[in-house]
Amino acid sequence: MVLETLSFLALFILALLRIERWMLARFVRQQAELAVAAKAHQAALDAAVPTETSMCILGARALPRVEHRRVARFGLRPERARELLVFESSAPRSEWPRAVATALRRLHEAGQVRGPGVPEALFGTAGIPPGHALYFALLDGLHGGPPQAIAFVDARP
Repeated sequence: MVLETLSFLALFILALLRIERWMLARFVRQQAELAVAAKAHQAALDAAVPTETSMCILGARALPRVEHRRVARFGLRPERARELLVFESSAPRSEWPRAVATALRRLHEAGQVRGPGVPEALFGTAGIPPGHALYFALLDGLHGGPPQAIAFVDARP
């Protein structure tokens, strides 16, 4: 009688352990599928071009979030970037849209421009160097401060 009870108890514990292992494997598989789906969703959001931006500069177009890594080349953290606009033109500065020229001039006066190509684009006669574009970035403020806009010249997207 004792041997039968012990063997039944052993079989019961073994069955319980197998069921628990199966449930754990199922849970891990579901979590992995959810993580892959979340990553794919985030990648789709990052690759999408925003339709509305808070920086309204006529003549400049918005870039997808994956392009925000460009600001790292100018000493800024890409995760601080809210928006990134680009203006591409081979025309001289006198032929640029007024909003672009005004925004660049105001950012230069405020000391919010980065990189070596900006003075050439702002004061030179040729405008933006060939193969490059003018970028406007809106960054989150430091320590909860107001957002900060910057401009820089970098290679075309």
